[in-house]
Amino acid sequence: QFTGTSQPVNLQGEQDGTILTFATGIQFLPTNWKIPYTNGTEVQALYTSSDGGLTWEEVGTVLDGPPDGWNVTGWRDPSFFPSTLLDELLSVDEPHYYMVLGSGLKGGD
Repeated sequence: QFTGTSQPVNLQGEQDGTILTFATGIQFLPTNWKIPYTNGTEVQALYTSSDGGLTWEEVGTVLDGPPDGWNVTGWRDPSFFPSTLLDELLSVDEPHYYMVLGSGLKGGD
């Protein structure tokens, strides 16, 4: 597994002692920017902990690959966060969480 990000919220975004974590799961090895990327090599999975991170329950895969048509070298290290600024820009009425992922693209201009 590669790295991820945790927030002190449950699946509904409420603070109740739960830790919610997105992390990159590896499905195929080897993976390396020097070799062609196999679609599905990395997935973004969701985990929860209700005991301060001592044990974890896998909720499951929430993103099973990068967008179609992208010649990626990798697709990992999710960072998710709340953003009132993005909520305002997107005109959403209730708080949302947003995510960015690390990646690289091969070829192109």
